[in-house]
Amino acid sequence: MSLAKSVITNKSELVSDEERPSLRQLLSKALASLPPSVHRPSNLEALCSTLLTALSSLPHRLSGYAAGLPLLPDPSEFTQSPGIPQLDHIANCLDILDSFLLGRWATTEEQSQIHHDLINGNEQEGLAEGLATLCAMCNIILRNGEFEDFIPIGTEFRRVLLSFSYIDLVSVNRCLESAFRVLINISHANSTWSALLVHQRLMIPVISSLIVVSPRAPHDAIDEAGEGGPQAFDRQCLALGLLTNLVQEEESSKHSYIIRGHLAVLFGLLMRGSPTNQDIILDVLPGTGLKGLIRHAREFVGLYAEFMARVARGERHDAEDMNDDSEEGIPQIQVNDGATQDVAQDIIEFLEGLMDT
Repeated sequence: MSLAKSVITNKSELVSDEERPSLRQLLSKALASLPPSVHRPSNLEALCSTLLTALSSLPHRLSGYAAGLPLLPDPSEFTQSPGIPQLDHIANCLDILDSFLLGRWATTEEQSQIHHDLINGNEQEGLAEGLATLCAMCNIILRNGEFEDFIPIGTEFRRVLLSFSYIDLVSVNRCLESAFRVLINISHANSTWSALLVHQRLMIPVISSLIVVSPRAPHDAIDEAGEGGPQAFDRQCLALGLLTNLVQEEESSKHSYIIRGHLAVLFGLLMRGSPTNQDIILDVLPGTGLKGLIRHAREFVGLYAEFMARVARGERHDAEDMNDDSEEGIPQIQVNDGATQDVAQDIIEFLEGLMDT
């Protein structure tokens, strides 16, 4: 293996002299650089296993981050360790997986069980959680600088101080975009995967953040390359693409109303204080237009209040999943949900004001 690392490092021209990647990162980069048609269906199990391993530490790191620990450690303070997330390696795996989802692999072999499980969303909760957490972490990092932010941990939003000057934002951006491309392709016309993603508590907040917030250009490589604005726009397009998939496949569920309502509130936020945005959005609203936007926002407020009330009682996300109707032993959780509802209510009043003008 050391010989393979030496060959890839010194002769492949895949890495620069300054880089010191791990062997797994070198191998995944070499595989990702190959034409997709050389990959065979028999490689899928190893790819999924490698990706899940790479994602497995992310939920713990995000929880630790909310408690004041670094989201990712300063690379100058550690040598490569299996427990440290390597974003370039994850992005390489995602690019290979994306080529599989696009049907670019060799198709000479019979499809395996893992092929069907992955495509159909069977027992893919771990992958869904890992990808949602990855998107959340990358989004936090790309909103770069040293400032306070709130991130959802458990049933609460906690205040944390952000400082990511030591992280390569080019790698982070690539990782986020690769993750969204995989999620878009795997959830397209797929109700099972769409439901898996909607149930991930981090997924909708990340999508909303990317759609509404245009991140300022960071002070590192992305800024120097002059690509901060275009890349932020690319992320917004990817977020809208994924949101479209989730709404289309969740038409008959309560989650669809929450997503549509959330989007209605986001549009209201974009329009408030910006006549230009008002003209653009009102011009392209389909169907019932502004009246429909108000209706969806009202539905969001009602369903959100109902959801937060269940959370405060310690109930599970889906009541039908509970085998016991008894509330004995269910912990009481303190939840501060006023801020979100107040913002949504303010937006409803703003939209109703537009109706009167």
